[in-house]
Amino acid sequence: MEEYAKICEFKPTSEQVNNLPEPLRKYIHDLETRCDPAGDVAELTLTRDQIACAGIEITELKETIRKLQGTCDLEVERLRNLIIKYAGKFETIASSDGSGHADIGRAFRREL
Repeated sequence: MEEYAKICEFKPTSEQVNNLPEPLRKYIHDLETRCDPAGDVAELTLTRDQIACAGIEITELKETIRKLQGTCDLEVERLRNLIIKYAGKFETIASSDGSGHADIGRAFRREL
């Protein structure tokens, strides 16, 4: 796919075409003049290439999103475990001090 992406990015300039040997330069000029006098085919070709390149970029962005989602899921799980750990400590402290806050700690853990 990288090779296709490189091809998508290459657009010959007038200078590059003009630096070609005369027979090849004349052939390209004649093709363009005869086959696409209004420039419609060139515009459609450019649009097609841009759509193909955008498709490649979308695929790469989806892959990045998938990787980030996995990282976020791991972080959420890590934070959830920390909350459970500290909720248990709170529950233990609350029950030992007789304040009646142990119910809050148990309720908190059930919510997670």
